[in-house]
Amino acid sequence: KTLLQARFDAAISADPSREGLRLASPSEALNILRRFILDSLDPKSGRVKFPARNKRFITAFGTDCDELLDGLGFSYIGPENKGGEGAWNLPRPDVSSDPLNTNAHQLLLEDVVEELLVLVWQRTEAEKQGIATLIYQPVPAMRDFERSLGSIGYDQAPSARRNIDLTKEEHPYYASLGAVGDFSDTLLGFAYDRQAECDPINVPYYFEALQDLAQGRQSEILQTKVATLASQGQLSRKDIARAYSYFGFDPNHAGAITDDIIISQFHSRLPDVGPSQAEEMREVLRTLGRSRKSRILEQTASG
Repeated sequence: KTLLQARFDAAISADPSREGLRLASPSEALNILRRFILDSLDPKSGRVKFPARNKRFITAFGTDCDELLDGLGFSYIGPENKGGEGAWNLPRPDVSSDPLNTNAHQLLLEDVVEELLVLVWQRTEAEKQGIATLIYQPVPAMRDFERSLGSIGYDQAPSARRNIDLTKEEHPYYASLGAVGDFSDTLLGFAYDRQAECDPINVPYYFEALQDLAQGRQSEILQTKVATLASQGQLSRKDIARAYSYFGFDPNHAGAITDDIIISQFHSRLPDVGPSQAEEMREVLRTLGRSRKSRILEQTASG
């Protein structure tokens, strides 16, 4: 607004007797540039230039926007004094209707038109009142993204909605599995299998994610898969952390704890517990053995 006021004051000072000059609002200035560029992209518009002293232009852009205009492809013709009788030629890109067009100048101007439209739309309602041509109806690009990524028609959860609310974050465990929230239960199970196969060192984390999502979805398919994996000895990070804590170790320092230290702790506690607690202690030791892939821990637990 400060710059627009300065341009208006400069226009009045340059020609005090000129009628029709008025202070431009930010939304008007943005929309004027947008209209100029739209004309330049329309071969049928017939408009190729405008006077440098154009009332709307001089109050919106003055004489201090040359770098912006030059960068967009506008070109000035006329006397050096741009407040005189010169004119600005509109950009003239080689406009193509081909959707695969790679004309850099046309693509730049098309992007600028969209950005200006968004910037105008973000102004206050009072500012936008006088702009009759302002219609902001963005076309959702999700379908195009899905087509490009080959993900149209993938198996979805029955309650899934394709309208994505970008203001609401999905549970991070979906991203951990390389999935999104509308995956079907079967597809989510497949995502877990792929992560486990490709990144075996982090399987406990992926299993934890699967456990949590199975519970949150109340999914019989996923809960069955979790139970099957658990019966096969699969552990989550929480299972492993609980096992270290059971023996009084800090899970965050597991790398510094040797098998001998764990076995020593096990043997020191074993004589002081009853049969049922002893079996519980052995099961915890087996958990640590499986997580550390330690045969000596598993053998000790079974001994």
